[in-house]
Amino acid sequence: MNTEHLPVSPREREIAELIAQGLTNREIADRLTISIRTVESHIYNARIKLDARNRHELARAVWGERPRERKTSRCLACPYYSQHEEEAL
Repeated sequence: MNTEHLPVSPREREIAELIAQGLTNREIADRLTISIRTVESHIYNARIKLDARNRHELARAVWGERPRERKTSRCLACPYYSQHEEEAL
């Protein structure tokens, strides 16, 4: 998927990449020096634009299957990925 054609802003795309790296909203806010509420707003707006049900879908819609940059046991896009996977079964 070509990210240039997605209807998300550059900031929404940047936040989706940080989500894909496994960062929490607080970690994203700290890194970008914005409020947590602003991060939540960007996530909400991007999810609406892309019809993504959760953080995992948002990150995948924007970035696809990119390798993790952060060493963690958490999912590429969501700290609750295994829970989402179990619910989907």
